[in-house]
Amino acid sequence: MADSGRSARILCVPREPLAGPPPSVSPAEQADIEAALRRRLGHLTENIGERNILRPATLRGAADWIAAEFQALGMKVQRQRYLVAGHPVENVAGELPGRTAADEIVVFGGHYDTVPGTVGADDNGSGIAALLTVAGRAARQQPERTVRVVAFVNEEPPFFHSSAMGSVVYASSCQERHENIVGMLSVDSIGCYDNRPNSQSYPETMAADRLPTAGDFLAFATNRPSFPLLKEAVWAFRRASPLPVEGVALGEDVAGVAWSDHWSFWRAGYPALFVTDTAVFRNWHYHTPSDTFDQVDFRSLAHAAHGLGSILDHLSSPSAWPRR
Repeated sequence: MADSGRSARILCVPREPLAGPPPSVSPAEQADIEAALRRRLGHLTENIGERNILRPATLRGAADWIAAEFQALGMKVQRQRYLVAGHPVENVAGELPGRTAADEIVVFGGHYDTVPGTVGADDNGSGIAALLTVAGRAARQQPERTVRVVAFVNEEPPFFHSSAMGSVVYASSCQERHENIVGMLSVDSIGCYDNRPNSQSYPETMAADRLPTAGDFLAFATNRPSFPLLKEAVWAFRRASPLPVEGVALGEDVAGVAWSDHWSFWRAGYPALFVTDTAVFRNWHYHTPSDTFDQVDFRSLAHAAHGLGSILDHLSSPSAWPRR
């Protein structure tokens, strides 16, 4: 934990070698995933565009489109509406009721709003496109646990870490209903990758000597209480996807660790982790007008989506997580 300028202690998931051949994705499956991601991200960025409370029509249009995508996948659509400064906003969820353990819930979520002045291709169009693609895979497999894929509103400033943040509203309502959420993944900005040396930076207070200097990996970050969930997620991802992944647990005061919707679930007492390309620590287009469709690495994004699907398969099985 960062304290008086000292470097934060870090818990890393060990890079244990996998048994058997390295994971791969068939060319046909890779092409299908990329096509789905391009279609969804293209619609969100090119047809809908900037989406925030200053652009109520496009914010509402994004919510309607996401709800229609969930419905087309055969999911039960839930729309949680509330008012912010007199403006109606909403979280949109697609639910797949569990076959054998319906009262145990796995949440995959990400925000669909953007900061003013950008279409937010990486932040967080990439996350929404991936979540919808993973939801399609889950719908075909009919999970044992209930799966909710949730698109949150108002993650960006000025609502970040406030009572008007969409995931705060959602997680608080889950807590009030005493829902049993066994794990939550917040998927936020997962489309930027760079294999050049020193393309990856880290918070100044973070002891990162054991982490890569090239930004070619997907990061899983969490707080220490959620470390068991982190280990399971990294294991499930590594066995399915060729994309490198790094898993770390840190104090919540380290810059970046609490910078998305998983924070709201920590506050509600649920295990949760952050899935990200590290955004500002790698992506020069972060929160700028140049965060556009053409800047996204779709090959790596497809590998990320494939790995996320493996995590959802794993977490939605009561016999796999938590380990008895």
